[in-house]
Amino acid sequence: HLRHTQHVRTNKRHLTYLGLDALGGREVGTIVPADEDASPTCCAFSPDGKRVAGGLSNCNVGVWDTLFGSQLLTLSGHTRTINAVAFSPDGKFLLTASDDKTMKIWNAATGEEIRTISGHDDGVSDCAWDDVGEVCQVCVCVSVV
Repeated sequence: HLRHTQHVRTNKRHLTYLGLDALGGREVGTIVPADEDASPTCCAFSPDGKRVAGGLSNCNVGVWDTLFGSQLLTLSGHTRTINAVAFSPDGKFLLTASDDKTMKIWNAATGEEIRTISGHDDGVSDCAWDDVGEVCQVCVCVSVV
């Protein structure tokens, strides 16, 4: 399983991830979303490297197995573009940030939506967990005219 990632490329149809190994950055795998019309918008690896989560242009989030490339989960609930995804440090939860002005916390094993964090005035452009996995951090970019 992939433990460290050097680079992830997205194109209109799939995610390609490159890994760090003794040979340097070699292509490790390509993941194609089950919905052929959905293109990747962002992605993040689980702490153990066994899964990758990707925001999709159809407002869903896919979770894939990195060894076989099979899609494990589809998370539905956002209504606009997914801008960021982040696994908690223990890999049990997934945090998503969207242009729908919300963040959502999901059970990373079952895909169950745990909580929606709303109240932002603009789309949420980035998200992260603290080192312990207890606090969600958010970035909202606001245009100043």
